[in-house]
Amino acid sequence: PVLLIYVIYMLAHLEDWNRFDPGLALLFQFVIVVIIVSLLGGYFGAAAIVAVVFVGALAVIGSFAKGF
Repeated sequence: PVLLIYVIYMLAHLEDWNRFDPGLALLFQFVIVVIIVSLLGGYFGAAAIVAVVFVGALAVIGSFAKGF
């Protein structure tokens, strides 16, 4: 369902997107799915590592975006 919403939004706002936005949105959803599947599968350590790395990457990207 989330991918369907993503496709509808992307088609409605196609002129606002640059070439990196669709890939970043899909990467964000993929990481969330990996975390959820890891938690449901009982791999709590893996889920925690992926979550910490993801939050760290978001913080670095946010700091670069805020600086520009």
